[in-house]
Amino acid sequence: MQPSPGTLLRWAAFRTITMVAANGEKAPEPELTPPVEQPAVWIFLSTIGELHAIEPFLIELAARTAGLKWVLLSDRNIYREAYCKRFPEADVIEIGEGLDEARRLARLRPPKLFVIAEIPLQPSDAPCRLAFAWLLEAARRGASLVAVNGWLYGYPPSCRSDALERRLFGRAWLSLFDRICVQNQDIADRLIASGAASERITVTGNIKFDALDRSQWQPEQSHSPRMLADLVGANRPLVVAGCVTDADEQELILSAFAQLKAGGTAARLVIAPRHPENPEVMASLASACAKQKIHSRLRSELADAALDPDVECLILDTMGDLRHFYGAASIAHVGRNHNVLEPLAFSVPVTVCSPWETTYPSYPVYLGLKTAAALIESNDSASLASAWRAGMGTWAERQARGKRLTETLNRMAGASARTLAAIDTPAGI
Repeated sequence: MQPSPGTLLRWAAFRTITMVAANGEKAPEPELTPPVEQPAVWIFLSTIGELHAIEPFLIELAARTAGLKWVLLSDRNIYREAYCKRFPEADVIEIGEGLDEARRLARLRPPKLFVIAEIPLQPSDAPCRLAFAWLLEAARRGASLVAVNGWLYGYPPSCRSDALERRLFGRAWLSLFDRICVQNQDIADRLIASGAASERITVTGNIKFDALDRSQWQPEQSHSPRMLADLVGANRPLVVAGCVTDADEQELILSAFAQLKAGGTAARLVIAPRHPENPEVMASLASACAKQKIHSRLRSELADAALDPDVECLILDTMGDLRHFYGAASIAHVGRNHNVLEPLAFSVPVTVCSPWETTYPSYPVYLGLKTAAALIESNDSASLASAWRAGMGTWAERQARGKRLTETLNRMAGASARTLAAIDTPAGI
């Protein structure tokens, strides 16, 4: 939708104030290949989590927009490599605070469609940074703006500039969207209360439930095919703990694994901390492994080969690999507030710890699956080790469990098709 004259006037004043505060500092020109003008689709994906969450939608969108250059925008450059591997023909751009970044990008990649993946649905609402300038530039260029799998965190502004941006452009932000697709009715009601037009909002459900077909997965599809083939073929149970953010949960997992070993189970552990780029996180994890007398290695330090038999714990410090290790798992653990669906897609039993943050988009997924008895909740190391031991089970038990999980998850699927129908994106937009 085109911005109103009032929005443009407020933007001119806000831009002047912000540029004065920044002493006129400008962001660098984006590096694009090829450096020629190409009509584009802009997609804001703050993290790899948002990419995975809407991947079924993205696959269909790619087919419908084959004539356009894709530009993946993120406020976190650590995901660049993973994005490039998944969509090698796309431009991947890290965005910052510069108000003119969108205008510079639009000169060579004028947008025809701008997709916001899940967040933010309001200025500075979520743990990511997308300036109003991006939506405004896309709208002024005549692009269609759509939000998919939308979610509200309800975060307060983090600084005076963010507070001013929200106050000036909160309603304008919502008015620029041609279609806002959200996960549930509560999000729709909150957006309407904030000024969104109800006729532009569609409740589609959660696309994450569509990203579950891993029945044909093989180690060869991964970045570590030989290592994963060995893990799958080895006669050793494998526990894969992913997205483990908090130090207390890391220690709980390592303690449970030590008890699993002490009970005579010749298991291995793969643990993926949420922020492997943080040296303090990695140092803390290595120290915790040593304290439990668990022989660990970093994935980044190893070639793609079978692990030495004495390696008990592989610390996964590389991006984009976790879901493939879930495919090799006997049982999985998902860190608090993260995506439990990835391992469930492989019919792998999943343990979790509580409590979960109710404002996170992972919460309704967690709650629904917990209510459906599709998750195992354990909050102490002894019960966690016991749950892992029981969850490994026999082949017949795993098959029966997989059937029950598939039936549960299939009942929650279909959001991708509903989203595509709602935005009604024609081929070659």
